[in-house]
Amino acid sequence: MQLIYKGRKFPVTEALKSYTEKRFQKLERHFDYIRSIEIIFDTEGNQYVAKVLIDADGNIVRGEERNIDLYASIDGVVDDLVRQLKKFKEKMSRKRQSSNDVSTVSPAEEIEEEEEETKPVVGKIVKTNRFAMKPMSDEEAAMQLELLKYNFFVYLNAQKEQVHVIYKRKDGNYGLVEPEF
Repeated sequence: MQLIYKGRKFPVTEALKSYTEKRFQKLERHFDYIRSIEIIFDTEGNQYVAKVLIDADGNIVRGEERNIDLYASIDGVVDDLVRQLKKFKEKMSRKRQSSNDVSTVSPAEEIEEEEEETKPVVGKIVKTNRFAMKPMSDEEAAMQLELLKYNFFVYLNAQKEQVHVIYKRKDGNYGLVEPEF
């Protein structure tokens, strides 16, 4: 398991790295499919923010915690990620049991994140995310949407070989946007 540290408004000290590594060993003991963990430390106002992106065998799991104590934010995000990964592991186990055809295709991995300046039309585009799209089923896309805690997720549908968008509805169900050509 590879740990990648980034400090946005302050340096990441050796003591902070040591504490974080110790806390994230909890994940490694329970989930052997974790490839890498990117930990981003930041401050917003008087709070510390710990943002984490985990590459779990090609699936991206995201967690974020805010607290006035940096170490408490680390503890909180680790607890949240343990819960998410347990849920993910159970879903994968159920999926394998219900289907003889186990898909090894993983969802989109984030490659690059950069900020770009453009001329405002109504609003201003302040951030652009670029990512590789890997084919997946609608069910896998819904699972990835839950893991990332986003409102929507763009993916390449494996059966139709088209770009689809899945989104979370207010009633708790999912909506699907399919293009017509």
